[in-house]
Formats: sequence, C-alpha cells, structure tokens
Amino acid sequence: MPTYILLFCLLLILPCFVDSVYFNFTSFQRGDPANVIYHGDASPIGGAVDLGNIGNTGSVCSITYAEKVPIWDSRTGKLTDFNTSFSFMISSPNSSYGNFGHRLCFFLAPVGIQLPVNNSAGGFLGL
Repeated sequence: MPTYILLFCLLLILPCFVDSVYFNFTSFQRGDPANVIYHGDASPIGGAVDLGNIGNTGSVCSITYAEKVPIWDSRTGKLTDFNTSFSFMISSPNSSYGNFGHRLCFFLAPVGIQLPVNNSAGGFLGL
C-alpha cells in the first residue's frame, strides 16, 4: 500500500516540471495579432506569406515567431525534444521568371538576431 501512495504522490508532482509550447498558423493576414514578425520583403498576402520580391534576385526576407521558444531545460541545461512540421506551396505568378523557390530555409536563431539585407544573392541565402 505505501508503494501506491508514493506512486500517486509522484504522479501529482511530476506535471509541475513539464512545460510545452504549441502554436499553429493556418493563415496569415494583415492586422493579425503581433505573434509573427515580418522582415525585409516578406508580407502577408491572401492568407499566405509572400517571401520576397521576385524581380529582386538579392531579396532577403523572413518571418519570425515573436515569443521566445525554450528548447532547453533552464534548471538542468539539457536540450529538450523539439518537433516541428511545415507545409509549403512554392509558386510563381509568372513562369517567365524562370527558377523560383530556391531560397527557402528553416533555422533556429537567438532572439533578436539581425539578418543581413545586402549581399544575399545566390548561395548567401541572406544568412
């Protein structure tokens, strides 16, 4: 019987040490709450995010989540599990532009990082 009481007490205490972060964006609109920040040439258009000026081959743009997302346990210093998934549709309004969609990447960065706005053509990817 004491084992069951100990197990029950542990089950009551353990959830206090668990944090989770969850967010889901199904559409992007002008005037939405400020939880997404648009940088450079990125802008919300028709429920999607336009990631740059097609005519400008050196365009840099990004969107960031406005809040800090903890990826380590501050008490132990150990990394936590991290799951993410994205769905993208990469299209060009005019096929005469040729290759498009070649400048997309996902990365984790410290809060407040500033992306370069110049010298982003080709392999530089604006990083």
